[in-house]
Amino acid sequence: MKINNFIILLIIFAISGLVKADDEEETTSLDITGDEEELELIPGPVTCEYKKKDLNESYDVDSDISINCNGDCSTCISNHDGVTISEGVVEITTAGTYIVGGNLEGQLRIAATKDDFIHLVLNNANITSFDGPAIFGSKADKVTITLVGENLLNDPANYTLVDEDDEPDACLFIDSDLAINGSGNLTVIGNYKDAIRCKKDLRIVNGTINVQSAVDKGIKVKNSLCIKDGNINVNSTDTGIKVTRDDDAEKGYIVIDGGNVVVSSGNDGIHAETHLTINDGFIDIQKSGEGLEGQMIDILGGEIHIISSDDGINASKVGTLNEDDMGPMGGPMGGPMDDMQGMNSMNRTESMGPGGMSPPNGMPGGMPGGKSSEVDSSVYINIVGGKLYITSKGNDVDGIDSNGVLYIGGDAEVYVNVEGGNIYGNMAALDAEGTNAIVPGSTVFATGGGKNSMGGKNNIGGRNNMGSNKNNGMNGNDNFNNRPRFNETENNMNDFFDENRIDKDFIDENTTDSIDNEDSKDNENKKDTSEEQNNIENKSENEMIISNAVNEENTKKIEKEIVKKPKKIIIKKCKPKNISKVKPQAPPQQFESMDSNKNMNFTMPDNINGHNGNMNFTMHDNMNGGMGGGMGSESGIVLQPYIQTSIDTQEAGTQISIIDNENDKTIISYTPEISYASILVSTPKLVEGKEYTIIAGDFTQTITASSPSSSEEIEPPSVTSHSN
Repeated sequence: MKINNFIILLIIFAISGLVKADDEEETTSLDITGDEEELELIPGPVTCEYKKKDLNESYDVDSDISINCNGDCSTCISNHDGVTISEGVVEITTAGTYIVGGNLEGQLRIAATKDDFIHLVLNNANITSFDGPAIFGSKADKVTITLVGENLLNDPANYTLVDEDDEPDACLFIDSDLAINGSGNLTVIGNYKDAIRCKKDLRIVNGTINVQSAVDKGIKVKNSLCIKDGNINVNSTDTGIKVTRDDDAEKGYIVIDGGNVVVSSGNDGIHAETHLTINDGFIDIQKSGEGLEGQMIDILGGEIHIISSDDGINASKVGTLNEDDMGPMGGPMGGPMDDMQGMNSMNRTESMGPGGMSPPNGMPGGMPGGKSSEVDSSVYINIVGGKLYITSKGNDVDGIDSNGVLYIGGDAEVYVNVEGGNIYGNMAALDAEGTNAIVPGSTVFATGGGKNSMGGKNNIGGRNNMGSNKNNGMNGNDNFNNRPRFNETENNMNDFFDENRIDKDFIDENTTDSIDNEDSKDNENKKDTSEEQNNIENKSENEMIISNAVNEENTKKIEKEIVKKPKKIIIKKCKPKNISKVKPQAPPQQFESMDSNKNMNFTMPDNINGHNGNMNFTMHDNMNGGMGGGMGSESGIVLQPYIQTSIDTQEAGTQISIIDNENDKTIISYTPEISYASILVSTPKLVEGKEYTIIAGDFTQTITASSPSSSEEIEPPSVTSHSN
C-alpha cells in the first residue's frame, strides 16, 4: 500500500538473487511455519455492559474498613483483621470495601481469593512505592476503585520482585477484572514500565484519570476496555491505550461510549486488536504514531481529533506484525529475516499479478499502485457518524488507511490532511485495499499534495478502478532518501531483472551514453554470446550489497498487510550472468509513472556516471492489465456531488473555502494544519453542475461540482448509523 512496500519488495528480490551456485539451480527452503488459526470476527460495533459492581460508588465511613497512613507502613492504622501490615506492604486479604487515605510510603497489595470482590475507595490517598507497583492486585475476582478527592500513585524505576513473565510491571497492576469510577481524580506515574495494567477486563465508568507519564504504555489491558464516561489523560513513551488479546474473537476490543480522552504517545494513540467502536465522546490524540488502530473500526459518533506521524486511522488484520515488533530488515527483533512472519511460499520467479511485479504469496497488491485481487472484507473502517479531524505528518503516511474496506457515510463529517501525499493512492488522505467509498449524507474535506508531494493525479472512479489514468505516477519535489544502493555488481543485476521478468535492456541509452565506445561494443558482443558461455567466462561471484535500505524512521515500518500464517521462504540459487559495464550506484531517485502499456519510468540521480539520470524499464506481457498509473493511482467512489482539483500550494494554516457563486455564501471551509495542493470536497450541500469558487489564501478558482462518480450500490461493511 505504501512506498515502503516497493522498497521491501526490491530488497527481498535482491536478497534472493544473492545466493548463487556454480553450475546448477538448487532450492533452499527456510521453514517458518506457524500454526495459529485465523480469528473470525463478527462485523459490527461492540456493545459494552456495565454491571452493578462496575457502577457501585457507595461506601460508609463508619462501617466499612479504613486504612489510614501517614508515612511508611508502620504508620498505617486499620480497624479490620482483613488488613495485614508488614515492612513495605499493606495487604488486603478478604472481600470487602476498603477506604484508603493519607500518605503511604510502600505498597498496597490485594491478595484475597479468586472469588472475592474488593471495593477500594481511594480518598485523598498518596501512595509511593519503593519496590514494585504502588497498588498490586495479585488475586481477586474483581476490583472496583472508587475515586474521592485527589489521589496519586507513583512507582520506582526498578522492580526487584518480578516473576518469570517479568510481572508485575505497572504502577497500578491488577491481575483480575477492574473497574474505576467516582467523582475524584487519580494521577498515575509509571516510572518502571506501564502506568495502568489490567490483565482481564477494564471498565472506566467516570472520574478523572491522569497518566502523567509512562515509560512504556499508558493504559494496557488484556481482554477488553470500555469507557462509559470520565476524563482520561494519557502521556506515554509507547502506545497510549492498548488492548492486547489477539487469540479470542470475543475479546481484544475497545469501546468508547463517552467521556473525554486525551492521548499523547510515542507509538499508537488507541490500539485495539479486534474491534474498535466509538459511539460518542471527545477524543483528542495530540501526538501519536498511528492514531487509532483495530481490525474492525466503527465510528458512530463523537468528536475525534488526531495528529499522527503515521496513519491517522489504520485497520489491519488482528495479529498482524507491527513495526514496533520488527527489526530493521523486516524480521522480528533479535532474529534474522528468515524468521519474518507472513512470508508464504515466497518465490522470486512467480508470475506477475494484477498490480505488476508479483510479491511473495501473502503480500497484497503487487508493486505499488496495484491492488490485491483478494480483499479481506473482515478488515474495515466504517465512519457513519461524528466529526473527525485528522492530520498525518511524516514520510509514507496515510490519513485514513484500511487494509480492507473504507466506508464513509451516515451524517459523518471527516476532515483529513496528509503531508506529501494526495487524495487517493499511496501516501494518501484516503487509502483502502478494497472499496473506498463516500456515500450520500456524509461530508468529506480532504487535502494533500503540498510541499514534498509524492502522489500522482487523484483518481475517482468505480470500484477498484485501477486503469483509468495512465499518468498517475509520482511527482512533486520529494525524493526517496536513504534507499537501497547497489554496488558495482554487473552480473547479479542481469539475474535480478531476468528472473523477475524485467527487460535486461531497461537501462535507457541516456544512462550509458558516456561509456567509452570500446566498452559499449564489448557489451553488444556479449548479447550474442550464449548464457552458458557467459557463465563460464564469469569466474568470480559478485555480491549485491544493499545498504541504507531505508532511513532511520522507515526501518521501523514493515508491510502491514503480511498475512498471519507463514509457511516457507523459497530461495533459488543459480549462477550469475554478465551484464554490461553500466554500474548503477543508486536506485531511482523518483518513480515517475507506469502506464497501462507496462512502461515504468524512473528519474535517476544526476550524478550517476555523469549521465542525465533518465531510466526506464518495460514489464512483460504476463502482467494483467498494467499498473493503472503506478503509485498513487488507487481510486475512490463518491456517490454524491463533489469537487476535486489541484490548486497552488498553500502553506499550513491557510483556510480553504468553497463559496456558492449563486448567493455568495460559504458552503464549507477547513483549515489544514499542513501545506496542501490537492483537495476533495463532498457534501450534501453541493449540487452537481453548479459553479462554485475555491478560495485559499490569495488563490481563487471557479469550478463546477461533478456528478457522482458511480451509481452502483455500495454494501456497507457494518451498520450505517448509530441507531442500527
